[in-house]
Amino acid sequence: MQIIEIIIADDDVLAAASIKTILESGGDVAVTDVGKNGCEAVELYIE
Repeated sequence: MQIIEIIIADDDVLAAASIKTILESGGDVAVTDVGKNGCEAVELYIE
């Protein structure tokens, strides 16, 4: 099974943590990082 790596962009820390928990609970998604907005998420992707 291939793991899907994603970056979450959300300015609400609690919402981002909840989304991360839900997505990772299935075992086929790995949240690699969390950005506070879209621009930060793009910067995290580039790194």
